[in-house]
Amino acid sequence: MSPPPSRFVLLAAGSNARGQLASSTYEDAHAFQPCLFLDDDDDAGATADSALPSRVRGIRKLVCGANHALLMLEVEVDASSGNVSMSISGTGAASTLEATSTTPTSISTSTANAAGSTPAPARAPRRTCIELWGSGDGSRGQLGAAYQAAQARGAFATTSVFRRLEVVVPGASASAAGALELEVRDVAAAWETSYVVFGGGGGSDSDVVVAMGSDEFGALGGGGGGGGGEDGEVVVPIERVLPRSKTSTASADGQVVRVLSIAASFRHVFAHISLDNSNHNNSNNNFNGTNSNSTYLLSWGAHRHGQRGPKASSPLPTLTPSHGTTQIALGKEHTLILDESGRVSGLGSDRKGQLRGLERVEGAVHVGCTWAGTFCVVRRYGVAQVFAAGDNARGQLGRGAAGPGPGYVGFPFSHESKGLEGLACGSEHVLALFAARTEGEGEGEEGDGDREVWGWGWNEHGNLGLGHTEDVLRPTRIWPPPDPSSATAEMVCGRVLNVWGGCGTSWIAVQKL
Repeated sequence: MSPPPSRFVLLAAGSNARGQLASSTYEDAHAFQPCLFLDDDDDAGATADSALPSRVRGIRKLVCGANHALLMLEVEVDASSGNVSMSISGTGAASTLEATSTTPTSISTSTANAAGSTPAPARAPRRTCIELWGSGDGSRGQLGAAYQAAQARGAFATTSVFRRLEVVVPGASASAAGALELEVRDVAAAWETSYVVFGGGGGSDSDVVVAMGSDEFGALGGGGGGGGGEDGEVVVPIERVLPRSKTSTASADGQVVRVLSIAASFRHVFAHISLDNSNHNNSNNNFNGTNSNSTYLLSWGAHRHGQRGPKASSPLPTLTPSHGTTQIALGKEHTLILDESGRVSGLGSDRKGQLRGLERVEGAVHVGCTWAGTFCVVRRYGVAQVFAAGDNARGQLGRGAAGPGPGYVGFPFSHESKGLEGLACGSEHVLALFAARTEGEGEGEEGDGDREVWGWGWNEHGNLGLGHTEDVLRPTRIWPPPDPSSATAEMVCGRVLNVWGGCGTSWIAVQKL
């Protein structure tokens, strides 16, 4: 029995110079349009579809660079099939308020046998895995060497469609594929560089970060030879900066490197890593001296404004202790670090006032950055509210024409009527996902109420999907569209699952009813 058609649709609006919106054109989209997916496993062959492939069970993450986009799709496949989003080369070439992660409701594909009917054939074992998809410009290798080569030789009729990516793990032997069972764990995107975190399925092998694309400002993390090397596809050399007592391999002493999260912005990158030293006897290897795991912040890339902290003096990777970090968010020249106590620390430029008022922020549960703006979701008076500071020249703070001083975003409704469920920052605009509350429903409870997307800020490319290119100075509902005639009934009739912001782009995942 063939699986049912997908119930997931991904909508996009905004800048589209290289086809990053996957809409089949290279024109900016001033209203939300469905993204197209080209899947060679479908019966349609080379026909792009506006619905995600039928095996998709959710969108794990979406990230954007200057003119490209990367998708982590959670799919269901035969248990015997391998990982389809990676390859091995011997030569080298997740919180309801965290808008970069979601696992939508699973779709059941099983059917019950009627009493007395002939039993259906036993269904082959199934499993879920991650596929990596990409769209837009890959001319510098930011979507992998295979995509880059195909684009260069004119093999693509268009780059304005999502395709499955083949990402190479340089230096690993082909015979290691079965043993490593590499799985895509996370992704991030800088301006013209992308990062893919691979992890060993068995749990005993260290994670690997593959950087691909431009090495400007050392974006490849030293794997390209330092700052400003050649474009490429390399493994970030994490082992070079590990503490001296921890540089031996996992096979020798049990050390395992885990990449807990990775974030990238215009020209710099942060990875939150954990070192499992369960077989080390030296307690000095542990930060807190009580358990076998030590956590660090690993950064590389641009550093001139202090956005990587005072220790970073070159584009090469730098390691600093992590004290209870739960999330990292990056602007163009600043960095936010949220810790488990709900406090937020800032690094880098304060030229636009983006670090002002952070000392007063308490109870934060999520942070985000525009290029020169700071946004913190905090629990205040029993509800989630959005603290904002920084550049407001294009209405990025959602407070009209006010100055850059810190304050709270004002929404044209009561927090008792709608609960904030997600916040996504683009380069100079912001999206907020709200759910209508029913009577008696408390803060933090996920309800069944209607979901809406509100947005504000810079709108030069129509990235707020309102049908125009005027900046929006205060929060405005952008989905469902204020004018229902601007979108098909099929798109409107669905439940919003998540939102993402990119470089002049906005994205909405909808589960069709």
